[in-house]
Amino acid sequence: MKRFICLLLVCIVTLLGGANAQSLWKDASERYEAARSYMSSGDYWRAADAFDALNGYAEARRYAAYCRAIRAAQSGMYASAVLNLKALDDFLDSAMLAVYYSALAFEADGNYEAALELLINQSFYLDAEARIAQYPRLINKRDYEKALELEASGSLEDAFDAFLALGDYSDSASRAQSLKERIDQRDYASAEALEAAGVYAGAYDLFVRLSDYIDSPSRASAIKTQALYDKGVAAIDEGRYILAYDCFSLIDYRDSDIKAHMLDVCNFAGDIKTKMPGVFIYEFHEVYGLANMNENSLKAPQWREVGEFHEDLAWATMDGDKYGVIDTRGEVISDYTWDKISDYNDGRCVV
Repeated sequence: MKRFICLLLVCIVTLLGGANAQSLWKDASERYEAARSYMSSGDYWRAADAFDALNGYAEARRYAAYCRAIRAAQSGMYASAVLNLKALDDFLDSAMLAVYYSALAFEADGNYEAALELLINQSFYLDAEARIAQYPRLINKRDYEKALELEASGSLEDAFDAFLALGDYSDSASRAQSLKERIDQRDYASAEALEAAGVYAGAYDLFVRLSDYIDSPSRASAIKTQALYDKGVAAIDEGRYILAYDCFSLIDYRDSDIKAHMLDVCNFAGDIKTKMPGVFIYEFHEVYGLANMNENSLKAPQWREVGEFHEDLAWATMDGDKYGVIDTRGEVISDYTWDKISDYNDGRCVV
């Protein structure tokens, strides 16, 4: 009898437990569908909380993460949204939504070109097509505002380029023309000031750039010879000997023909090494010559080595064994009799 009662109790408990489990499953299923309903209606905040409360039932965790990503995007936290969506792999439309939110992040930064590049491949998704359609207008509006800022800051050339690139957007064309006139007026005045100060190279460059503005062509022509001469001298100081030759060879002014000839010889020989402004050595068949453009003196190749000039003096050797001293014209100051010699310092050298 006792055994029968025990078996009866076990059966009752089993039946009650099964009924309870079935009730719990039904409750979870209903709450799961309710959460999905919240999501479908766009209530992602409530949906995420509802999915979290299901403790991993079915796909609740992934749905919760999906809803939280959308919540983040709605709050402008696109980077967080994209990160969470990418972690979901191919769950629902996570991959496309991640691309969409990446585009919105670029939009928020005004980088419509980057947004377009992302959305163009999924223009069918959500409102991508409408967004793509408005990008040209937004790009023009952004660039126009930047051009206005450049103009206000005094960056006239950059503002001019910006308005010019905008074509016929708003009043861009007239603004570009107005800026061109302001730039030309400014540069013309600067060119006149430079010419008056004797800075012919700078004045010449400005008059040339001004093209046909007022009398710029005739002003440029009037100072071209002096300007090219000055450019040649500056090029020598900078060690740009080919440019210097080009400048001197184009004019007949002062000693330009001598300088052009010297540079032509040195450039032909090759391996020019500057020793001091206007003074350099040039190599021909492993022997060095010396050119002093400041005094128009040219020494034929004769030295195996030439040291650095200090106080216009440098050591030199013709055979690599005996050393002497030369000046910047290549004139021998101390004959080649020393086995060793140092650079000059305070008028002295050690031999």
